[in-house]
Amino acid sequence: MDNKINFKSLSEYSKSELNKYKHISSIKYYEYIKDITSDIHTNCGVDYICVGLFPALGSPYFISNMSEWSIPYYENNLFNFDSLTSPRTNLILGKDVYFQGLLQLTPEQQYIYNICSKFGIHESYAIFRASIEIEVMILAHTAIAPIDPKTHYNETKEEFLTFASTFIYNLKDKIANEHAYLGQTKFIQDYSYMKEILRKETYSYSLAPREKEVLYWAANGLNAKDTSKAIGVTPRVVEKYLASAQKRLLCKNKLHTVMKAKSLGLLDSF
Repeated sequence: MDNKINFKSLSEYSKSELNKYKHISSIKYYEYIKDITSDIHTNCGVDYICVGLFPALGSPYFISNMSEWSIPYYENNLFNFDSLTSPRTNLILGKDVYFQGLLQLTPEQQYIYNICSKFGIHESYAIFRASIEIEVMILAHTAIAPIDPKTHYNETKEEFLTFASTFIYNLKDKIANEHAYLGQTKFIQDYSYMKEILRKETYSYSLAPREKEVLYWAANGLNAKDTSKAIGVTPRVVEKYLASAQKRLLCKNKLHTVMKAKSLGLLDSF
């Protein structure tokens, strides 16, 4: 392995290059990834997107495709350097990609997150590789500072990428050794283990029956007017329950509320 990991834009990867990662479902759809890239640049003011190898980092974080309304399986899980306690936990990138962290950061994750923040990374994500090789692909993008880019970070892109590639390479063995258990197939692929995590997480939250009901219909694509007809209340009452559910689940908008309730299994018993 080279002593540096080369980062490049997703647009620079050919289909054949990405084929070697075809065991990761999210990578199978190259055109879709290109659309996401475009959306991030267009809607989030992102400076650049880079891809490289990264070691698996402990606590799992998920990506949910909005069209599926479900927790994905391990082959397309993502790691995200954020936690439920942070206001930056949830971020919508583009049209239909929703990221949500489910567990607390490990010390190693926090360290990496702090370093990345120092060098201008707005959010970092890594596609989890479900195999005994402790590797993942990292998608790191830098958002342009809202006021003055110079106050965000002084390093040039080239300086940052050189730093990041060297930093990741040097840290790889340390993280891999400390989290070697992640390479065990039984840990990675045991879906019941993840269900248990979700079950425990659900204990932290609760919804009233009517809140569950309106969120259930919202998750199935109904607007407030249609939901009101389905459950026999006025649209205003529907909005009231949506607002109370949003507050109860500590969410920032309706979309976030629906996805969080769904991902935590709060709507399963409805």
